[in-house]
Amino acid sequence: MKHAFFVVSVFVLLSAGAFAEDAQTATNLGINKVADIVAEHEFSNMWKGINAWTDQKVIAYIAQAEMREDNIESFYAWFKEIIVSPPDPDTYTVYKIENGEESLEDTILLGKVIHNIYLGMREEDLKKYGKLIGRMRETLYMDSIHIPYAIRGDNARDYYWFSLHNKGVTMVDEEYTRIFGKK
Repeated sequence: MKHAFFVVSVFVLLSAGAFAEDAQTATNLGINKVADIVAEHEFSNMWKGINAWTDQKVIAYIAQAEMREDNIESFYAWFKEIIVSPPDPDTYTVYKIENGEESLEDTILLGKVIHNIYLGMREEDLKKYGKLIGRMRETLYMDSIHIPYAIRGDNARDYYWFSLHNKGVTMVDEEYTRIFGKK
């Protein structure tokens, strides 16, 4: 219960910061400091988790390969096929996702593939596709952390996951459209 209260409190503070009329108002409320602390903690945990997906053999193999547009389009299609939709906190009656265990396995599998591709990409490919691959990786990792909450029916981070997931998917789609001119 304390954890849920903390998460809701932080979300309210972060939301208030986003809606503050100006940076000075947010600073006066102390919101920026709280948001910075929470963000630093979240990012630290995220990078530790993502780094656990690293496979040096895959990276070495990818480093020798040239990324073609059809490869990247295939990874994007795979991403769009397996990505889950978090329950909408404003409309769900039961906090669950269908086929949660299978979705978690698919998310982690693709997340590992995408992560190692990102680390192994040649510099010229990274310049062209790095932002797209990186955003897919981060969204998949975030989902891999939050799907277990939905499997357990634990809605402690429902607003947080729903908001960040949808923002992540939007950024992936925007980057894909920027590169390929289609969605």
